[in-house]
Amino acid sequence: MAINIDLAWIIAVFLISIRLSVLFVMSPIFSGLSNLSVVRILFTLALSVVLVSGLRLEPSVAPIGIGPLIGAVVAE
Repeated sequence: MAINIDLAWIIAVFLISIRLSVLFVMSPIFSGLSNLSVVRILFTLALSVVLVSGLRLEPSVAPIGIGPLIGAVVAE
């Protein structure tokens, strides 16, 4: 399995990790692990990489500037 790392892939992982981190913060199962925040962050990033790589989606347009990226984060 080859993973192509480009800007669109990194942005897709970033946006999925934002969505998953909110899910894990709100989840009662993971809220009890407040002292293990590094584990939650690594789990969120690993799950984001798996989801983006497994779907084989090619984002049509990656936000280039900081303004469109912030807009995409707010939209998530």
